[in-house]
Amino acid sequence: MIFNGRDLTDYLAKSSYTVENDIKILHIGRFSKQKNHEMLIDAFNDFLHECKGNLFLAGEGELQPEIQQKVQKLGLAERVIFLGLQSDVHK
Repeated sequence: MIFNGRDLTDYLAKSSYTVENDIKILHIGRFSKQKNHEMLIDAFNDFLHECKGNLFLAGEGELQPEIQQKVQKLGLAERVIFLGLQSDVHK
Protein backbone atom coordinates (compact mmCIF):
# COMPACT_ATOMS: atom_id res chain seq x y z
CA MET A 1 0.00 0.00 0.00
CA ILE A 2 1.44 3.37 -1.00
CA PHE A 3 0.28 6.01 1.48
CA ASN A 4 2.03 8.92 -0.24
CA GLY A 5 1.29 8.02 -3.86
CA ARG A 6 0.37 10.63 -6.48
CA ASP A 7 -2.79 10.99 -8.53
CA LEU A 8 -1.52 10.50 -12.07
CA THR A 9 -4.09 12.92 -13.48
CA ASP A 10 -1.66 15.68 -12.39
CA TYR A 11 0.77 14.51 -15.08
CA LEU A 12 0.61 14.97 -18.83
CA ALA A 13 1.17 12.02 -21.15
CA LYS A 14 3.92 12.47 -23.70
CA SER A 15 2.78 12.88 -27.30
CA SER A 16 5.66 10.70 -28.50
CA TYR A 17 8.00 8.25 -26.82
CA THR A 18 10.58 8.39 -29.61
CA VAL A 19 14.05 9.16 -28.26
CA GLU A 20 15.53 12.01 -30.27
CA ASN A 21 17.74 13.74 -27.73
CA ASP A 22 19.38 12.97 -24.42
CA ILE A 23 17.23 10.80 -22.19
CA LYS A 24 16.07 12.46 -18.98
CA ILE A 25 15.54 10.24 -15.94
CA LEU A 26 13.88 11.53 -12.78
CA HIS A 27 14.06 9.84 -9.39
CA ILE A 28 11.94 11.19 -6.55
CA GLY A 29 12.75 10.03 -3.04
CA ARG A 30 14.60 10.76 0.15
CA PHE A 31 18.27 9.83 0.29
CA SER A 32 18.02 6.82 2.59
CA LYS A 33 19.16 3.21 2.48
CA GLN A 34 15.69 1.98 1.45
CA LYS A 35 15.75 4.04 -1.78
CA ASN A 36 19.11 2.53 -2.87
CA HIS A 37 20.54 5.57 -4.66
CA GLU A 38 23.90 3.81 -4.74
CA MET A 39 22.58 1.13 -7.09
CA LEU A 40 20.74 3.78 -9.12
CA ILE A 41 24.00 5.68 -9.69
CA ASP A 42 25.77 2.46 -10.72
CA ALA A 43 22.96 1.61 -13.14
CA PHE A 44 22.98 5.12 -14.58
CA ASN A 45 26.75 4.91 -15.04
CA ASP A 46 26.26 1.68 -17.03
CA PHE A 47 23.44 3.30 -19.00
CA LEU A 48 25.79 6.09 -20.12
CA HIS A 49 27.97 3.53 -21.91
CA GLU A 50 25.08 2.98 -24.35
CA CYS A 51 23.10 6.24 -24.36
CA LYS A 52 23.33 9.91 -23.51
CA GLY A 53 21.22 11.42 -20.78
CA ASN A 54 20.84 13.06 -17.42
CA LEU A 55 19.67 11.78 -14.08
CA PHE A 56 17.69 14.22 -11.93
CA LEU A 57 17.43 13.40 -8.23
CA ALA A 58 14.67 15.14 -6.28
CA GLY A 59 14.79 14.85 -2.52
CA GLU A 60 16.99 15.23 0.52
CA GLY A 61 18.23 12.93 3.23
CA GLU A 62 21.03 11.66 5.41
CA LEU A 63 22.82 9.78 2.60
CA GLN A 64 22.88 12.67 0.13
CA PRO A 65 26.51 13.67 0.84
CA GLU A 66 27.62 10.05 0.32
CA ILE A 67 25.77 9.85 -3.00
CA GLN A 68 27.20 13.19 -4.12
CA GLN A 69 30.71 11.86 -3.40
CA LYS A 70 29.99 8.73 -5.45
CA VAL A 71 28.77 10.86 -8.36
CA GLN A 72 31.98 12.93 -8.20
CA LYS A 73 34.18 9.82 -7.95
CA LEU A 74 32.57 8.29 -11.06
CA GLY A 75 32.90 11.55 -13.00
CA LEU A 76 29.13 11.95 -13.40
CA ALA A 77 28.76 15.46 -11.96
CA GLU A 78 27.72 16.94 -15.31
CA ARG A 79 25.09 14.22 -15.85
CA VAL A 80 23.58 13.82 -12.36
CA ILE A 81 21.63 16.84 -11.13
CA PHE A 82 20.62 17.14 -7.48
CA LEU A 83 17.36 19.10 -7.35
CA GLY A 84 16.89 19.16 -3.60
CA LEU A 85 13.48 19.07 -1.96
CA GLN A 86 10.70 19.84 -4.46
CA SER A 87 7.04 20.61 -3.80
CA ASP A 88 5.91 20.66 -7.44
CA VAL A 89 7.60 17.66 -9.06
CA HIS A 90 4.66 16.95 -11.35
CA LYS A 91 5.26 20.23 -13.20
